[in-house]
Order: sequence, then structure tokens, then C-alpha cells
Amino acid sequence: MRAAELLEANTTNRPLSMPVVRGFAEAMGRGEWLVTHQGIAFDVNGVLVDGQHRLAAIIAADVPIELTVFTEVAEGDQVRGRRGKLSGGAGQQAGGPGAVV
Repeated sequence: MRAAELLEANTTNRPLSMPVVRGFAEAMGRGEWLVTHQGIAFDVNGVLVDGQHRLAAIIAADVPIELTVFTEVAEGDQVRGRRGKLSGGAGQQAGGPGAVV
């Protein structure tokens, strides 16, 4: 699935921080992105509740990135207090540009 399609479900998150998106995208472009427990999450209504910066970075980097995807998260269980800081390393890549696999 393409990151842009998944990002359309982003209706409740805080505004994007473009410096965070750029930092993530640069790491992704260099192949330094790790698959971790910090993927993306959708609530029981299909609303994106975590991962907007990662998805926006995939679009900006235009590279395929593997992410953990959580669904059916209880409504209102958004991750709070996040700062979106890089902690990644080498990443898994599959699929076409901008793909989440």
C-alpha cells in the first residue's frame, strides 16, 4: 500500500513538523531506517493515530519502507508526548517508491 493512501486517514494528529519529516526522509533515503515497534497505528474507526511523520517521510524520500502496522487500536489511545526524534539504523526496503510493505 502506498504511504499517501494511508496518510489520508490522518484526521486527528498534531500538525506535521517538517524538520522531523526531512530528518526521517534523509535517513530513509540513505537506507538507515530500521523496522521497529514504532510503526503506524490505526484506531477501530480506521483513523491514523500514530505514524504521520513516518508516512510523510516515506512520501518525501520516495523509497519503499517496511513498517509495523497496528490496527484496531482503541479509540483515544493515541501515543502522547512524542517528539518524533530519529533513533533509526539500517532499514528493510521492499516494494516500489513510496510503498509501505
